[in-house]
Amino acid sequence: MLVTGPQEDLLSRAVSGGGETAVTCPCNANVNNDGSVTSLDENVVLDCIEGNCSGCVNNCDVNCDGTVDWVDMGITRCQFLGQSDCCNAATGACLGMNVDLFHVGSDYEPCQVTTAATCSQYQGTYSGNNTTCVGCVCDADVDNNGRANVIDMAFIRDCAQYSLCTFCNNGCDVNCDGWVDYTDLAAVHCEFMGLSNCCNVAIGACTIPTGGWPDCIETSQGVCEFFSGTYHGDGATCVETCVANRVFEDVAYCPGRVELVRIGLGPLGAISVPGSYDAVNHKVKWFLPSPPFPTELTYEVTPNGAATGQHCFSGVISVDGVNSPTCGDDCLNYQCCPYIAAETPQPVCGSCAAGNCSACTSGSCQDGSVSLCEVIAYGCAWVRGCNDIIEYVTRAAYIWRNGECYCWDDAIQNFIPTACGAGNTCCPTGGAAAVPEGYSLAPGSAQARVTRNGLRGGMREWEVTVDVVPAVGTSAAAVELIVPNGWKVLAVGENGEFDRENGKIKWGPYFGDALRTLTATVRPGVGRNEAKVEQTMDTMRRGLRGTVSFDGVNSPVTITR
Repeated sequence: MLVTGPQEDLLSRAVSGGGETAVTCPCNANVNNDGSVTSLDENVVLDCIEGNCSGCVNNCDVNCDGTVDWVDMGITRCQFLGQSDCCNAATGACLGMNVDLFHVGSDYEPCQVTTAATCSQYQGTYSGNNTTCVGCVCDADVDNNGRANVIDMAFIRDCAQYSLCTFCNNGCDVNCDGWVDYTDLAAVHCEFMGLSNCCNVAIGACTIPTGGWPDCIETSQGVCEFFSGTYHGDGATCVETCVANRVFEDVAYCPGRVELVRIGLGPLGAISVPGSYDAVNHKVKWFLPSPPFPTELTYEVTPNGAATGQHCFSGVISVDGVNSPTCGDDCLNYQCCPYIAAETPQPVCGSCAAGNCSACTSGSCQDGSVSLCEVIAYGCAWVRGCNDIIEYVTRAAYIWRNGECYCWDDAIQNFIPTACGAGNTCCPTGGAAAVPEGYSLAPGSAQARVTRNGLRGGMREWEVTVDVVPAVGTSAAAVELIVPNGWKVLAVGENGEFDRENGKIKWGPYFGDALRTLTATVRPGVGRNEAKVEQTMDTMRRGLRGTVSFDGVNSPVTITR
């Protein structure tokens, strides 16, 4: 939608001395008049393009051409990036912008004229400088070096297959259909061969057995034969050639972990057919001489301990002498990610009603998601001494409080929350995950002090007090104090417990960032001898040790004298 800006005074002419004097266009992209050009100005201009110009304190028609459009968006981004002469920045056709990505509620833009930087910001495909949305230039010189050649073909493949579009200086969507795919590769190959009408070349299904190509692509016969593939005819589609479809049960492999591979054959029957492994040729084979045919074939593989990197599978199905490739999943990447302890099967802690993750009905062990049941089960086992790693308890509670799903981050060597869904529950291949916005390792503190209490049965008692001060925004906290040998724990307040197995007083986990004062009553094992009690008490003050854990990050408890 193109609309006129709300402040037409910048477009008007000033009358002076009986004549007209043109007002120079200020080219001011600070449309909200807050003193600097930011993404907020881009949002205001976009609102105006879509019909709401209320935010345009200064004119949103930045280039003063009489309309507020995507050229003004390009000028605004240019100034936001600190560039100069922005009202003269080169523009061209941009195809397939996902405007809703940064401006919720906006429409998909099939084609708009704007700058390359704005086109990239909204994940569009830039068709090159001076191109328009009327017709298609069909420019196969994607790297803008003056000629179309095999290098342009390589750049098209990188963009289509791996989303590596860095070298598409003129835009890799050669046929202007809004997508970069192997039909664009066909247009480049056509022009490279000196042919004409290349954006309308015939397209069909092609299978290329080597070189890391997808199982099937839709391109021209010329491209297919150029890469030694098999062309299935003009108009054929990859859906038609996929008689068998491979699906990996896991999104990645880890040495020693069994991987299930499924091969779907469509609704042709339902019987179980045994296959065999050809160790000489490293192939799993099935021979199905007559119907009814199975709907699915499966086999299991276990990567060896030395396996690293990417490993790919290939296969062929032959029906009545006609071969077709196995489609679907083809490669597995190395990915050995740890699971958080709370959802890893643990020995059952007999005194804990919740058991462990295997007994929880909400979620299941090692599914990449921490349920409340799993937090309680692991926390109970920690308090009762069946496990003794305090940071595992608070990290599990932190993950549960912040969305339940998680992944491992190599950069900080800890688990972080992540969005739930297929492929999101473990660490990414090749490095650390992106740390969610607002995530930080929560600082905090805890101080413990030991004070004289009264006599009970003629024996002196002492009170241990711990003041816990979490940082604002902390999700979970827990505290433990090591009790010296020979001391008896008489009582623990604030729902804490004494772990006899490990000789520790334990509190938590507690949810939230509230300040807490934790208490316990102890007695030295030296009878009624006050001198020995005082001596032992002084030793305890010097030797008392403790740990406070916030969101899985531990700090020592400060002991005050």
